[in-house]
Amino acid sequence: MTDETAAGNAARATERTIPDGGLDLGPGEPPQDAAGWEQRLRAAGNGLLAGEAADLRALWAQTALSVTVEHAPDPVTEAPASIDEVTLDATGVRATQESLEAIGRITPPMPPERTDGVPVRIHRATVRAHPAYLDGTPVRLDCEVADLGVLLTRDRQGHLWMQTDPDRVLHDLRARARVSIAEADLTHMVRDLVSAQIAAMGATLTDLQVQITTRDERTAVVEVAAKVKKGLLSASAQFRVGARVDDQMVARLGQIQARSGNPLVGMILAAVRGRLDRYADREYDLNAYLPAGLRLVDLRLRADTDLVAEVVLG
Repeated sequence: MTDETAAGNAARATERTIPDGGLDLGPGEPPQDAAGWEQRLRAAGNGLLAGEAADLRALWAQTALSVTVEHAPDPVTEAPASIDEVTLDATGVRATQESLEAIGRITPPMPPERTDGVPVRIHRATVRAHPAYLDGTPVRLDCEVADLGVLLTRDRQGHLWMQTDPDRVLHDLRARARVSIAEADLTHMVRDLVSAQIAAMGATLTDLQVQITTRDERTAVVEVAAKVKKGLLSASAQFRVGARVDDQMVARLGQIQARSGNPLVGMILAAVRGRLDRYADREYDLNAYLPAGLRLVDLRLRADTDLVAEVVLG
């Protein structure tokens, strides 16, 4: 074996492989058409979430699932050698940050040991939401994974499993996603948050403007100009917070800065900032929100009429 071959094998050995995991498709022969695949995948999802919280099961029930198969089944396995597309459509689904974190913690069950697994190629797996609602805020999502290879295996109980192929490394996957929040929806979300906190201090929010800028493709700044009223007193106030995503795909949300030219309003803002600080000066591992087998490897931010995050998955 040449030095070059040895080096290549060593490098591949250190590459991250797709974690073992599978979906129990239940007893019976492999699906032969799109309707069969949809039924078995839906049931597998139900089984995967059987022990999870009711809100996660409700999210899955509200998510539309469709499969497109245009290739004739293999004459030996009676399973299609490829699936053209699997689509999950979460349009209209209402989720919370906590439920997304819970999804990221789900560990697929271990499939049977692979002996004579039948490879199946999924040409395209798509997840979309036009929009879904995250803590009440409309969020648009488009995610596509291309050329996804899986194996069909059977356990001792006769159940058919669809499992990830451990021979394929993560960088073999080609996946991209786009997440966007309209500026008007983001303004509404900030208004609700700030208004509630100011009301708790006995004051009233009478006006609010939100501006989002991106210093570069990994850094965003949110600036809020507000008018606050307490009794007969009315004054302007400003909030400011920045966020940056590092190369490890960890988002760091900075401290919330609040100021006002009026001393009394300044005191109110200081108390409000203390209430809001539980959301700020924190780190969020973005990969913690992704299911096993996918990793966020790049992210680009853009702000115009929408706040847009375009990501590469691998």
